[in-house]
Amino acid sequence: MLFIANDEAAVYRSCEAIDVESGVYKFYDHNGNALKPVFDAPVKRGKWWSLWSIGSGVYHLEVDPESSEDPLWVSLLEVRDVEPNERFASLEELKTFMKERGAVVDTPG
Repeated sequence: MLFIANDEAAVYRSCEAIDVESGVYKFYDHNGNALKPVFDAPVKRGKWWSLWSIGSGVYHLEVDPESSEDPLWVSLLEVRDVEPNERFASLEELKTFMKERGAVVDTPG
């Protein structure tokens, strides 16, 4: 599923730092640029006897011109549907919007 966030605050509310650190999510901006999470405070892990505790870290997103992440068009090949949102009713609507902004959304060549 593709999650469309209205703003960065929505990303931070929806994507827990532990999952971001583990690479569960890929992030792109409204122009199709890959974003990388930069941790301002690391995810804290601790063990007390036989119990593990995990404290949430704090991160922000930055454009990553040298990203090793898949380009947007590759990630879109893996998407089956778009989560309900206020902007796009379908994956095709999103692709049209992104194409108009100059993003490559289909397999090149």
